[in-house]
Amino acid sequence: MKKLAMLLIRGSGSPGFESQEEFLNKFFKQLQRKGMPREAIEYEFLDWYTPLESQQLELLKRLEKSETPVKGMALRTFLLTNIADLINYRGGSVFNSISYLEVHKAVHKNIKDLQARVAPDTPLVIIASSMGTEIINNHIWDRQHWADKHNNEPDPFGSTPFERLETLIGFFTLGNNIPIFASTYNLDDLQPISFPGKALTNQHKARSFWENIYDKNDPMGYPIKFINTNYKLSPLKDIEINVGGLLTFWNLGSHLKYWSSNRLRKHIVNRVYNLWEIL
Repeated sequence: MKKLAMLLIRGSGSPGFESQEEFLNKFFKQLQRKGMPREAIEYEFLDWYTPLESQQLELLKRLEKSETPVKGMALRTFLLTNIADLINYRGGSVFNSISYLEVHKAVHKNIKDLQARVAPDTPLVIIASSMGTEIINNHIWDRQHWADKHNNEPDPFGSTPFERLETLIGFFTLGNNIPIFASTYNLDDLQPISFPGKALTNQHKARSFWENIYDKNDPMGYPIKFINTNYKLSPLKDIEINVGGLLTFWNLGSHLKYWSSNRLRKHIVNRVYNLWEIL
């Protein structure tokens, strides 16, 4: 049977993949109605958050044990396990940061787990949301530039084309956070990842797509072609969509509603089905 591989990548917040599991249940039902069997996709949830979560929870535990008089533990917990991800992931310049390396070790493990269940040349689809878009963007970039930056030493996270994500054919980024990190660098020097994956056949490359999907009311999700000329000339496409219900479609709450959007899920179903047809 012809197959696709799929990685689903969550954003920050409480652990688990409840939103992604609910998305998949409806996603597969819609695909089956179109004639695509459930077995045609091998998928993996990509858990980049656990290395950060363990550090954050340990910090909260030490605060509580210290009996230091502080108020607002619920808000402190929210900030440390959500907003702090943006800081923890990149680390700082004074002490050695373990977060970036540990996060990408976890990413690599999930990719290897998926690789074990598919053929080496299986086309890959990625659906990433929120901070997960930054995580997977960096992981792909590091694989593509490892040899140049490390004197052609072997890449510990990229020993095969699949591990290097060179079979990437479909890339959905939802509520993209990349512009939040972009101002760390010279904006005109920034470059997007090379896309599509270089291990794809010419036929598959011709049908590949990178769609960056955002809600204009979501202050945490951005279009990205505007960043500079390099992004403007890339094959990615910014797509504006309205997600959320009456209480969330017009505000920050929309950032949490990409996975549950019926309109967006239908769009992704159609795109994935069209890819499967050409395999």
